[in-house]
Amino acid sequence: MPDQEIELKFEIDAASAAKLEQVLLVRPRAKDAPKAKSLTSAYYDTPDCALQKAGFGLRVREVEGRRIQTLKTELEGVSVRGEWEVELQGDDLDLDALKATPAAALIKSLNGSLRPVFAARVERTAYPVRQGRSRIEAALDRGRVEAGDRTLDICEQNRLLAVCFGLPAVNTLASTAPTTGAANVS
Repeated sequence: MPDQEIELKFEIDAASAAKLEQVLLVRPRAKDAPKAKSLTSAYYDTPDCALQKAGFGLRVREVEGRRIQTLKTELEGVSVRGEWEVELQGDDLDLDALKATPAAALIKSLNGSLRPVFAARVERTAYPVRQGRSRIEAALDRGRVEAGDRTLDICEQNRLLAVCFGLPAVNTLASTAPTTGAANVS
């Protein structure tokens, strides 16, 4: 059984990010200090986006000296998604680690045509949030997405629910920092 999570991603502007940081720094019942780290993620697909069309996302994330390969099922709307992770020992994808996933047949049929499509380089500051029995990681990501010679600056607010009944805490956070309208829920 894969790990499961509910993650909400919202594009926010710099002013909203600053306001949210102020609220999160003085969050009630805060036991853990915010944690900042650099993340570099390369996202893989075929030239015709076969993984994305089939509802999958495949990335390799470099963080704190480790390379983690992650396959995610990408579904529209608020949903619980599957996630399969393995730490890589070299520079290449570990396609054998994907044999027991829903993407196994598709990946086998691609005959080695997976390539890096784009990369995201962000500074993530994560704030553990607790409200009742709910546990959420509220994170602010600031950085850029790079695809070939094109770049896009990004500022995102992520809310990762560690417990599915965490919606009251998510709603509290949602009222704190309005988004710019773009959201990716997965």
